[in-house]
Amino acid sequence: MNAPFVYAPFLVVSNVYQPQLQVSWPRQAGVDVDHYDVYVDGASSPTVSLTTNIWLMTAANGLTPSSAHTFQVDYVVTDGRRSPLSPSASGRAWMGYSWYGSVPFEWMSSFYGNDTSKWPAPDAPVASDGPTLLQAFLTGASPLAVGTWLRVGINATPQGYFLTWNPQPGLTYQVQTTTALGTWTNVGASRFAAGSQDSMYIGLNNVGYYRVLRLR
Repeated sequence: MNAPFVYAPFLVVSNVYQPQLQVSWPRQAGVDVDHYDVYVDGASSPTVSLTTNIWLMTAANGLTPSSAHTFQVDYVVTDGRRSPLSPSASGRAWMGYSWYGSVPFEWMSSFYGNDTSKWPAPDAPVASDGPTLLQAFLTGASPLAVGTWLRVGINATPQGYFLTWNPQPGLTYQVQTTTALGTWTNVGASRFAAGSQDSMYIGLNNVGYYRVLRLR
């Protein structure tokens, strides 16, 4: 297996930061997997066994603000054989201090420096045609790098139309559609991003509206 992806959500409940680290990995296609095991900080035995490809480490697992951890994953097939352990990946929880209750302080300072008087508000666009600051953070993008902003397009090919977008590896997305910009309907199942490009076939015509949401 390749190294897992580690993502740090920023969750504040009743003005209190709830530290979380999301560990995810691509499912093993073509392999009859019984379960996956996740190992934390070089432990010799798994911290958790599960049948999904996403695990959320929280305070219940000993996660504290600002703490850093490493993760490795393996899988066990239905006949009991175990895969080699993946390379390790690391992640750090946020400190818990927030900008307007929605964006971590250290994320802001990494892009805009330590002078908070120069920081934009979370609902401010990062550019005239760009996402808001909060949208950039929630989609895993850099507010200063256009190429990281979540962009959705429709490409016409001889086979029909394809919806395309640029996900952040390790995150999960859901395609939705509507005909009147009212109720949105999911198109297919959620999609795990193993790379920085994804696309979905949407048929021989592109009547309607489409959007891509980051789920986790």
